[in-house]
Amino acid sequence: MKINITNDMKIEKALKAINGKARARTLSPIEIRDIADTAERRLIKLDIPKKARIGARFFYCESIGVNSYRYEYQTTSVMIERTATNWFITLLERISEYPNKSSYKQLYLTPEQEQIACKKYLKKWCY
Repeated sequence: MKINITNDMKIEKALKAINGKARARTLSPIEIRDIADTAERRLIKLDIPKKARIGARFFYCESIGVNSYRYEYQTTSVMIERTATNWFITLLERISEYPNKSSYKQLYLTPEQEQIACKKYLKKWCY
């Protein structure tokens, strides 16, 4: 699967296929674009230049952090990947989660991106 985050029709079709009749703990195209904005801001914060951002991936899974819900529940998760022009959805699935966890947001960097981020960190704290 590779869907541009700006293509609402394809995203809606994929979400309907994944979620079925589920209406709770699902994602919308707008939320997926917000997730991509979050990922882009993280790359900017790491001082990774735009042309070096290609290949970065971001995983998001919503969670409910309440004590009143004790049992496993289903939620929609998404993996997006940065290309030269935009973010693309590479994975969209329903997964089982347990309550009292915060939403899972993980940025995965390429080795080159990790080097850039480490250089920024070393400049900030070691010099």
